[in-house]
Amino acid sequence: MTQRLLRRLALLIVNAVSSNRLLSAYGRATLLRRLGIEVGHARIDAGSQFHGFNARIADGCYVNEAVFFDGSAAIDIGPNVSIEMQCVLLTGSHEIGNTHQRARGNTHAGLTIGEGSWLGARVVVLPGVQIGAGCVIATGSVVTKSTTPNSLYAGVPATKMRDLPN
Repeated sequence: MTQRLLRRLALLIVNAVSSNRLLSAYGRATLLRRLGIEVGHARIDAGSQFHGFNARIADGCYVNEAVFFDGSAAIDIGPNVSIEMQCVLLTGSHEIGNTHQRARGNTHAGLTIGEGSWLGARVVVLPGVQIGAGCVIATGSVVTKSTTPNSLYAGVPATKMRDLPN
């Protein structure tokens, strides 16, 4: 088998494990770790999808159901982060092409979610974004730019609403 086919097969197994509702959240994290995703002592609920092995999920994290990890570049999730259901963590995009094909060559940039942050349901984080430690990102927000620590962000695009206490 080619290296590419083996990698696709491995991701198929990773996503089957992450979707399996018969496993406990901590058991799922253990199996994902053994399959090549860097996971600390974390709780990962069923249904998340990993497209690549570039995710690092630190100790104390909670990943709710159906979170999408793009993984075409590094995704670094700090300790004690909560990611609610159906969030999308994107690390890949495309260059804008001419009128005949707007989505041209691939671009990749990693993202970071700082310690203790909380992403509400259906938050989208775009490539290259660094979410500062202690941030809260409101449900349905699209984070297009890096955030300052200990702040509340909301909206499309996400904008700073206020500072949060340390």
